[in-house]
Amino acid sequence: MGFRTSAEINEERYALKALRGDFERIISRDGVHADPTAAFAAANQ
Repeated sequence: MGFRTSAEINEERYALKALRGDFERIISRDGVHADPTAAFAAANQ
């Protein structure tokens, strides 16, 4: 049985939330709707 780090679990958790659409109503500081896919990709760099 393998083990996953907490970082790996969190990455999967937020990927699933993004796929589910939990972040679609996030608005950036300039009032434009943010792209959740781009936000997830930026967080994983």
